[in-house]
Amino acid sequence: MSPIAKRAAVAALFAAFALAGCKNVSFRSASDDAKAKAFVVTPGKSAIYVVRPEAVRNQALSVVLDDKLTARTGPCSYLLWEVDPGAHEILAYGENISQLALRTEPGKAYFVRQDVAGGLWMPRTLLTAVDEPGGRKSIGECRLVDSGAATK
Repeated sequence: MSPIAKRAAVAALFAAFALAGCKNVSFRSASDDAKAKAFVVTPGKSAIYVVRPEAVRNQALSVVLDDKLTARTGPCSYLLWEVDPGAHEILAYGENISQLALRTEPGKAYFVRQDVAGGLWMPRTLLTAVDEPGGRKSIGECRLVDSGAATK
């Protein structure tokens, strides 16, 4: 096999692995996405948005809320969970585990950004709380992931 053919085969293999990573992410319908982007919080509840705005790394990563609700994020995606007010913990799994604790209040929306960077075997992840304008802007460019929880 020529050096050019070897490089092409390796490139095709890497592309296949990259594309396979997002097959594990399910998206909600366009109408659910539009409802979520209205940012209306159900009375007596809190809304937690987790947004992964980058489009470079294609591998799906697991995100867990309160050791109960698990979903997978992919590039340009976001999660929405409606929760009872109070203490909540979000964990994101990659080559590492990123943890973020939130204390929510009724009627308010909270925004968390998931950044993804290169790792040795799989991407590394970092969760950070972001302000509402920044969170809304990032979500506007992304699609709603099916987190297994009902949307409003």
